[in-house]
Amino acid sequence: MREIPNGYVEAWARRIQIEFQDRGFRLRGTMTNAERVSAEKVHWRKMGKGEAQKIDRGDEVKTMNAAMNVVSKDIEEFTAADYIYWRDVPQLGDMSPSIQDNLKAIIMAAIGRKADAIVVGELAAQTYAADHQVGDPAQAFTLQMAREVNMKLKRFTSMAPGRVFCIVPSNPWEQMMGYQQFSGREYVSDEPFMKAAIDTPRRWNNVIWIPFPDEALPLNGTERTFYAWHEAALGWGDYGEVEFHVDAVPTKQGWLHQAIIKGACKAIQPEGIIEIKCKDDAPLN
Repeated sequence: MREIPNGYVEAWARRIQIEFQDRGFRLRGTMTNAERVSAEKVHWRKMGKGEAQKIDRGDEVKTMNAAMNVVSKDIEEFTAADYIYWRDVPQLGDMSPSIQDNLKAIIMAAIGRKADAIVVGELAAQTYAADHQVGDPAQAFTLQMAREVNMKLKRFTSMAPGRVFCIVPSNPWEQMMGYQQFSGREYVSDEPFMKAAIDTPRRWNNVIWIPFPDEALPLNGTERTFYAWHEAALGWGDYGEVEFHVDAVPTKQGWLHQAIIKGACKAIQPEGIIEIKCKDDAPLN
């Protein structure tokens, strides 16, 4: 009889949850957390800009009208699953630690990549006017362009004070590493995006620059697109827990291990996002 040992599912779910929050989801911690997650939607509080009002003795109090609106988006559900076949592991209690660790790592990485893809997809779905664009698809990314990213974001002051992030593919990253003022500014923290980074992020010119996998960002020919955003401009929300299921599937002669995440990403304040373009195969300076 194919039995699932007591505590097996709970132990797997706990490990995958920790890995997903700690390292799997590269962009966790770079966005505004949801105010509320319901059965079918994620909700964020959009915080506008408030203006103090002059008041004289006896005047009626005037409100700031800071536009603290709620914005919402439908929940997306995504899953990562695979089989451990009975011919390899007849009983789950006999599974070797190496097989368990490998499968957990594969599932965690797949869920993390999907979460990152949802965020990048939301960024790519926006329409960017010229004052929210930086770079040139026919040129390498330069230090001057990097300075322009922060300059353009500073023009939009309706958001509360907060950090600015930029996810950077390999060619512009290496271009920037050629500038000492950038390469020498390593960013040190214990935030999730630090643990998942493929290189040490830099904090320069009030922007946290995060190296990001090429395959996760849009590429059209040699035209590479990537993004910078104020943390108040982009929202992420999920149920906070990974659903995990293990089933014996006779038709597959195996143990199905399945992890499920439910969440969503939304551009809460698109004016706080910058689209950046560069030539992806430009020679290094």
